[in-house]
Amino acid sequence: MLKIRKTKASDGQLSGRCVSGAVLMKFKKTIMIFVFAGAAAIIAGGCAFFAHSHYKNIEAPVKPMDTVRLASLTSVKNREDIVLCAHRGFSAEYPENTVVAVENAILNGYSYVEFDVHESLDGTLMVMSDPTLNRMTNGRGRISSKSYKDLLTLTVDNGANIEKFDDIRIPALGTMLNKCIGSVPVINIRDISKDGIDVLFTVLEKHDLLRNSVVASKDKKKLLYFRSKSTETELWYFVDKITSDAVDFCMENTNIKLSFNANNLFNTGRLVSKTLEKGVEMNCYVVNDADVLKKYAAAGVTEFITDAIIPMA
Repeated sequence: MLKIRKTKASDGQLSGRCVSGAVLMKFKKTIMIFVFAGAAAIIAGGCAFFAHSHYKNIEAPVKPMDTVRLASLTSVKNREDIVLCAHRGFSAEYPENTVVAVENAILNGYSYVEFDVHESLDGTLMVMSDPTLNRMTNGRGRISSKSYKDLLTLTVDNGANIEKFDDIRIPALGTMLNKCIGSVPVINIRDISKDGIDVLFTVLEKHDLLRNSVVASKDKKKLLYFRSKSTETELWYFVDKITSDAVDFCMENTNIKLSFNANNLFNTGRLVSKTLEKGVEMNCYVVNDADVLKKYAAAGVTEFITDAIIPMA
C-alpha cells in the first residue's frame, strides 16, 4: 500500500506566513481607521454646515425692500378698485410686526394691516411672525416659554431699517389694535391654543372690533373654533394651493375668504377665475411683483397682501 507522508513546514515558512498574516491584519486595521475617520469627518462637516446654515438663517438681517406705488402700474386695469393689505405692517421699510410698521402702513393708506400673534406662557397674545424670538429680537427661545413680563424686557433688533429706531418692543395684541384706527386689522393666529382663541375673542370684543377686524389662519380647526364664538367676524383661510377641499371649506362656511399663495405656480389665473365664478371670495399673498399683481387682477382678484406695493393715494 502506498503511504503518503505528511511533511511539516520549515520554521522559515511558518515565520513567513505569520509575518504576512500580521502585515495583512495591520493593513486591514489601518484601512478601517481611515474609513471611520473619514466617516466621522463627513458627519462632523455636515453637522457644522447645518449649524452654520441654521444660525445664518436665524441671524440674517432683514433688509428694506424696493417699493412701488399702485398708481404707477398703468398696465394694471381697474387698479382704482384694488385693495391692499400691508403684510406685517409696512414691513418693506419698517421692522415687521411692530407698532411703527403698523402706524406707517396706515399713514400710507393701506385698507388692511396684517400681523401675526402667538401666545405667551401666561396666555398673553404677542405680535410676532415666528414662534421663536431668535430671528427678530435680542432674546432666544420660544414665545410660548416666556411670560408677558419677560417678553417686555426684550427689544426688536432686526427688520427693515432697524438701525433708525431705538428701543422697539414686542407689542401685545391690545397695544397693536389701539394703533389700527383707520385700517382693518388682520390677525393671523399662529401658535395659539383654544384658550388663546378665547383671549382673542375677548380682546376684540373689548375693542369693539368683532365686526371690524379679520381673523386669519392656515388651520381650519382654529378658524372654525373662532367662528363658533363669533359669527360676525370675517375669516381668511390661508392656503398654499387652491384645492377642491379648500374651496369646499369656504363655500360650506359663511364669511370665510380664501387667501392663496400668489407665488405658487399651481394657482393659475384660469383656476382663480373658475374659483371666483363659484362664488368664493378670494385674495392672495404675498404680492410684491407688479406682473404677479397684474396676472391675478386680470383673473378677477381685487385684494392683495403685499410688503412693497403702496396704495394709490
